[in-house]
Amino acid sequence: MDNIKWMIDFYPLPYIVWKILWKFICPLIYSAMLSLAWFSYKPLSYENYKFPLYAEKIGWALSLAPLLAIPITALAKFCLADGTIIQRWMDLFCPDDEWGPALAVHRAEYYPLQIPEARRLVFPAQKQVHSETY
Repeated sequence: MDNIKWMIDFYPLPYIVWKILWKFICPLIYSAMLSLAWFSYKPLSYENYKFPLYAEKIGWALSLAPLLAIPITALAKFCLADGTIIQRWMDLFCPDDEWGPALAVHRAEYYPLQIPEARRLVFPAQKQVHSETY
C-alpha cells in the first residue's frame, strides 16, 4: 500500500480494508481451501476405472508447484550467496541497493537501510578473527 501512496500521493480510499484482506483474510481463505482439498482427497476414479498412480502424482506436483516456488528460490539464493551463514541470512532479509524508488533522495527517505552507512549501524559487521599458523 505504501508503493501506491508514493505513486499517487495518498492512500487509496478503503486502505484499511485492503490491508486486512491482503494480510489476513486472503491467506486464511487460501490456506483453508488447500487444507480442505488435501484432507478430503480420495484417489481419482471414473465409474469403475481407477486412474494410474503417475497421473495422481502429476496432479499433486502441479498443485504443489506454486507453493514450493518461493521456498526453493529462497534456498537457492541462500546457497549461492557469499559469506558466512549469518551474513547470507542477513543479506537475504535486506533489499539490494538498487531496489526501491529510482531517485536516491526518495530511496533514502523511504528505505534508510539501503544506505550502506545506515545498514552498518543496524547490522554491525562481524569481527574478523585471523588465525595464523606458523
